[in-house]
Amino acid sequence: MTSQDLHIENVFELHEGDEAPKRRLLVVFSAANASSFTFFKSTEGMRPDRLHIRDPEGNAWYQNGLRKHECLDDIEARIQEVAKGYREIWMIGSSMGGYAALYFGARVKAQRVLAIAPQILVDSRFSRGPRSGVKVQTPDITELVRQAKGTSFTIVFGSFDLIDTYNISRLYDGQDMPLNIRVLQYEGQDHMLPVRLEEECTLMRYFQMILSKTTVPQISIPYQEGGPLDRERQEVLSRYVDLMLNKDFLGAYHDLAGDCAAYPDWHAMQYYRLLSGFRGGIDPQELRQDACALSDLHPGAIDFAYLAAQCCEGVGDGAAARAYLDRVFSIRRSHPPGRKMLERLQNV
Repeated sequence: MTSQDLHIENVFELHEGDEAPKRRLLVVFSAANASSFTFFKSTEGMRPDRLHIRDPEGNAWYQNGLRKHECLDDIEARIQEVAKGYREIWMIGSSMGGYAALYFGARVKAQRVLAIAPQILVDSRFSRGPRSGVKVQTPDITELVRQAKGTSFTIVFGSFDLIDTYNISRLYDGQDMPLNIRVLQYEGQDHMLPVRLEEECTLMRYFQMILSKTTVPQISIPYQEGGPLDRERQEVLSRYVDLMLNKDFLGAYHDLAGDCAAYPDWHAMQYYRLLSGFRGGIDPQELRQDACALSDLHPGAIDFAYLAAQCCEGVGDGAAARAYLDRVFSIRRSHPPGRKMLERLQNV
């Protein structure tokens, strides 16, 4: 079977690069709800041949394959078929694509994998998880990744996204991380980390430095390498996630009050407490001041800005809500919930 036989327009496409002789294949997995290939332009100038893969259902976390009646095994078989002509396989992905890069990287024994803010747990109860009803074949890929000793993994994420933190922390599971897995946590960043990396040094350069030279590009955003949280904060985060998965948002709001007081510099957890209160029905007037203060302190954090907008809308302050939405759209113009809010505000 040739690569042309495997070709699925805008779903599974091989693009040949300039590398000669052809030795490396770069597999790039798209993020959730992508209508076109994620990182296509960012990898276009790289030398290896590029295999771009997109989940045609948008948010099934690749569990339903690329065609009807397919599954993860069929995607793996497709990748293996293309990969037969190459000496090295590299993989890249962000969020849902990061999960896929870790999973398929381990399965096909890729040489190098770069996963940005990936999911380790695949669960529809998370805000970034497959839509309800998807039959999940890989609920937890922790051990699969930990046991893939022949693959060099680099995992990067932002400290403000505690759900990403929780996922990645599972790779430690109270044990030392295997030497082939490197974890980089960028301070003050959230799930939109790729946007900041593009601004700082371009994603193409970042990808090339990590994959080609296994070195971390020097940019202005500080990072730390190793376990994301100390034991005490990890316990707080685990408790929060348990409450969140059970949709006990009011319980989380009240439970986290003491922890936020004990760790006043832990702004990410302050955000999750306020978010839990908002979801649990706490009066937005009670939450607004703190939510706005967090966003003003960290104007580059998209989730902080959107929560501030929600609280402002909740108290009827349309002008302030629009101001925080402007902050949201400056980071991500296509932010769907923000666009819906803007429509509501314009119709008032």
